Amino acid sequence: MASYLNLFQRLSPVAFLAALFILFAAPSHAATLYWDNDSGNGLWSEPTNWSTDTVPTNVDDVIFDATSNTDVSVLSAQSVQSLTLDPAYTSTLTVGAVNFNIMNSGAFTMNSGNATLDASSASAFRVLGDFNMNAGAFLAPSNELRINGAANFTGGTFTHNQGSLVLAGNQSVSMDLSSNPVFYHVTLSKTNATDVLQISSGQTLQMEGDFARTTGLLQGAFTLSAQGSTWQNFSGLDSDFSGSLVLNNTSNGVLMGGPVSLSGSQNISVNSGTLDLNGQNLTLNGSLSVASGSSLQLNGAESFTLANAPSFADGSLLNVNSSLGNVNLQAWDLHDLSLGGSATYNLSSDLNLSGDLTLNGTGSLSAASHTLDVQGNLALSGMTFNPGTSSFVLSGSSAQELFGNWDFYNLTASGADRTLTFEEGSTSTVSGDLTLQGSAGQPLTLQSFQSGTAWNLDAS
Repeated sequence: MASYLNLFQRLSPVAFLAALFILFAAPSHAATLYWDNDSGNGLWSEPTNWSTDTVPTNVDDVIFDATSNTDVSVLSAQSVQSLTLDPAYTSTLTVGAVNFNIMNSGAFTMNSGNATLDASSASAFRVLGDFNMNAGAFLAPSNELRINGAANFTGGTFTHNQGSLVLAGNQSVSMDLSSNPVFYHVTLSKTNATDVLQISSGQTLQMEGDFARTTGLLQGAFTLSAQGSTWQNFSGLDSDFSGSLVLNNTSNGVLMGGPVSLSGSQNISVNSGTLDLNGQNLTLNGSLSVASGSSLQLNGAESFTLANAPSFADGSLLNVNSSLGNVNLQAWDLHDLSLGGSATYNLSSDLNLSGDLTLNGTGSLSAASHTLDVQGNLALSGMTFNPGTSSFVLSGSSAQELFGNWDFYNLTASGADRTLTFEEGSTSTVSGDLTLQGSAGQPLTLQSFQSGTAWNLDAS
């Protein structure tokens, strides 16, 4: 040491300090640490519970295996280089109300089919590298699960706990959903607008909460499935979104927070619930289909660029509720149509309904000179029907009911052995031609909804 001191005496003060740092500083090297639980207390923060008798740091690789198949609790914020649960580890790792970070592009890998990682109470569980869930049970935070690398859900059971999955990072990565996990909120928030998240072809990104794409591209021949039971807010389904959209919402539906533009021949299928476009524009080269018991909701501000006319199944509904000035109705074949609000609705072509027509609000429907062919019931409450020189055809194959006071220009109803029932006390007028025709022995019957109470038909 004396020789070092003689050397240091000949150095300048700056060189002296640098030499001291080189001599005495202990460099930090990454290590692989194994859980051994030597203390028996199951605490991550206890140094003696690790193979090196030191608590892991953000440069260390951590492995849980047969060295100690015991439960572990993380009660303070921790950061590691990587975390692996090997098949021989069959216990539970519980993260408390703290942050757990896997740093430096390190990976989280879960290979044990009998292990559980319970992060349901964690403030956040962040993986700056790849997330590889191949087996076991992962209980996600009710706050945030962040993945910056590839997201591989190939096995095991994923429980979302109504938390948010944030897919971030500054690189293009892939997502494998072959184990069919169901997420709650999902946000794509990449660093660069050109960063791609590529979902494997034929797979389904399932969620019961909201979806948002703020930055980055979401690509692949995949399906985005909304299958919650409350209203789900979706945004970012515009340019460079190459998936299909399926609604399987059990009670409410999806509310769009931005324009919808699906590239290629991708489709939108409303299998259950309501798709509320909320004034957003829709561009679609594929098809839009609305199943029985489901509905499409518009507020009248939407514009449509569609390669194919939408398909509305029997029992489906188009519901338009607008407070705008003039709303031109689309030339679509529909089942049920409901118009509400204070807008003036205008027919730009003939209207064909295999179900009901409901006018309910303070606005009006102007038919101009078009034909309205309705096979279901008519209900008019508060709204005004302006018939113009239109022709109204009641073409149902069985009974039809009319509620409210209707003004028709031409009215035609025909058919064997069927009944038109008018609301009691109502008055319907026909200012043009009235055609009512049954068949021999099978008359077309007109009657009041309530027996013994009159209704009026003025065809003067």
